[in-house]
Amino acid sequence: MQGLERAFGDLISARSQMTERLQREVGILCKEGVRLTGTILAEEIEDGLRSRCFVQIEYDRKIVRGESDSEFFDALCNARLFLEREGAVLCCNGASEDVYPSGMQLSMGPAILAYRTTLGQRALLKDIVNIFDSDEANRPATVDQQAQFHRRWLGSLRQSK
Repeated sequence: MQGLERAFGDLISARSQMTERLQREVGILCKEGVRLTGTILAEEIEDGLRSRCFVQIEYDRKIVRGESDSEFFDALCNARLFLEREGAVLCCNGASEDVYPSGMQLSMGPAILAYRTTLGQRALLKDIVNIFDSDEANRPATVDQQAQFHRRWLGSLRQSK
């Protein structure tokens, strides 16, 4: 039994310093339509049996941060709330009104992927996007606007049956 305990302890030790990082340029839409370019840094840090997700956004000599016990989407939303207090919204897939992770995407890992949804239509594999990427289909929104659209989308699926 001691050998198993030692092996398990070694596994925990090896994982305790694991870190995954992602860095991207990101657009930020500020008051009066001013558009800035910032940097988004996403980092997953494992500290034994669990991991924490951190998102940091740097722009215009400012830094905002968000974190979550389990997923990047939630950490991104928390960072976006700080931006919103400044009157700014992020311009990336994870901040687009019509992008939201499914329950399965949230439960299977750090939620870097999400679906771009259309009212009345089920999301398909072709609709999966990386929340930190950006494209011309983005519709920058606040966290609340995004959640409201997601609820409307869910309702539209029930109505279309």
